[in-house]
Amino acid sequence: MLSHRKEVNKKAQVIHICPMTPISKNKYELAVREATLNPPIKRQRLNNGLVQIVHSAPAPNRVRHTEKLTNVDILSGVLGSNYWRFTFIPTYLQYLSNLEVDNPWAFSDDEVVGLLQMVWDRLYGVKGLHHRVVIGEAVFAVANQHTIEWRNAFASTALSILLDFFDDEEIDSDYDRKDLSEEYLEDYVFLYRDVWENDGEMKRKGIFGDPLITQTFSAHYSMTSGAKVIPVIGDRDKPFLALALSAAAVERALTLWRDGFISCETVAAQKAGKRSSAIKKTLNKSTGQVSRKSTDFNEANWGTATCSYITLIERHLTPNTKKFDRIADEAVRFATSNDSDFGDY
Repeated sequence: MLSHRKEVNKKAQVIHICPMTPISKNKYELAVREATLNPPIKRQRLNNGLVQIVHSAPAPNRVRHTEKLTNVDILSGVLGSNYWRFTFIPTYLQYLSNLEVDNPWAFSDDEVVGLLQMVWDRLYGVKGLHHRVVIGEAVFAVANQHTIEWRNAFASTALSILLDFFDDEEIDSDYDRKDLSEEYLEDYVFLYRDVWENDGEMKRKGIFGDPLITQTFSAHYSMTSGAKVIPVIGDRDKPFLALALSAAAVERALTLWRDGFISCETVAAQKAGKRSSAIKKTLNKSTGQVSRKSTDFNEANWGTATCSYITLIERHLTPNTKKFDRIADEAVRFATSNDSDFGDY
């Protein structure tokens, strides 16, 4: 039964992914307004090596004539442009996913500022548009919002791919979908391209190669499709963080079906516009309120699992990069053959 289902799962799935998800105008205006009214915190390093926090004074409520760019100037000239959305942000995300960190849910402010500055200098600085990226200002705030949307894209893509797989294979009852999800989750079967039994022993091959994972991984390549190559920044071809997030997102999607947080009924209701999400809310017994906090794709719920997948990637894919390249190639092929929106997560 299991080997048959894994074989069926190798069938290519068809979902649609858009190259970028633009941030609304309101979010841009909010980021700039907050950065203008609440100046960034400055950090000064003292001679003894300690860091002193210095709060800047609030910006005066008047226009100052200066040669330096203000946050409003940046918003009107950069943040609302297609070059920002379809080139700068994809380039930033491309190199963000290659950072050598243990947790893609918690990039340090210094790492983000440093990367943003390098990308800015090489995409805008060469055009004569100079800007110093600091913690809390508009470029930093809006880029962080895109980082959140980048992580959310893996969650929504995994749900879409799994649902398409169920539909394509006519697995159309809650019982069968729960049963299949449970089998895939057992012993992390969903991580492998091939699983079979030999003399009563379970055999596995192709870690991180299951189509559910590679096609979820394609979300990264869709969102970075307009990225530029900046060799001075470093490697851009090993987005291990994106692959780890993809594996965690697939595990979450399977878990939601196995535990009944998604059902055929809720999916149909969402498609009919009767629900905003196919994921059911749960009751918080301590507060008496219902929400989806316990099932959200975030660090609190999936940080540990994501970090574990990074460890597995380093152990199995780093020594032999050809294995990772095969996974990436499959994801790129899928990304370039599909075009649509990231949905519910």
